[in-house]
Amino acid sequence: MAELGRRILVDVYGIDESKLVLLPHGVPDVPFDRSIPDLKAKLNLDPNAPIMTTFGLIHRNKNIQLGLEAMKSVVKSVPNMMYLVIGQTHPGVIKHEGESYRNELEGNITELGLSNNVRFINKFVDNSELLDYLGASDIYLTPYAREDQYVSGTLSWAVGLGKAVISTPYLYAKELLNDGRGFLVPFNDANSMSSTIVKVVQDHQVRNVARRQAYRFGRQMAWPHVADDLAHLFREVLLFV
Repeated sequence: MAELGRRILVDVYGIDESKLVLLPHGVPDVPFDRSIPDLKAKLNLDPNAPIMTTFGLIHRNKNIQLGLEAMKSVVKSVPNMMYLVIGQTHPGVIKHEGESYRNELEGNITELGLSNNVRFINKFVDNSELLDYLGASDIYLTPYAREDQYVSGTLSWAVGLGKAVISTPYLYAKELLNDGRGFLVPFNDANSMSSTIVKVVQDHQVRNVARRQAYRFGRQMAWPHVADDLAHLFREVLLFV
């Protein structure tokens, strides 16, 4: 699902490159021009408040505490900024440590004085609701801690929907956000992350250029295109059976 994954299979594991086909991570095919203020109102969010979102199953490698640290500085410049963390704790994490990570994050929110600026949506949201939350977002954030992550479904969705994405430079983020399709900040650098968030929120031109670049690139990941690619692959395979 990523060019880097193909290169790892060839260079590290010695796989014959002729046997590999790159098929992008599929994403919903959603129009670019959905009204962000209207979607905020639909979700009972302040239409005038900038919204930043992270979604997915919650676990420590998501490194959400970095986003919280960044928000402490962000709200000094953008007092009405809202950070939404959407998703349940990963079932494997629940099994081994319960909700200890989420409880730590909630403690961080209180300590950092962010009770009015961070909201956990602690539930599984279906595709329709998730698309509304992403559509209502001005920024999508992946503050992940591990550099070796070479695929992220949540990042794929954000790029495919044309969101302004800010991310740490893990492998997949460097590939997907290349050529002006998003903004990379160093690992565990809350200051750099906060200054980038403020810049993207306040500079409409910078934000919208990145959004359009991301959406244009994401067309190849839309499910109808991926389905066509899969059908083509299946036809080729059947010819050689």
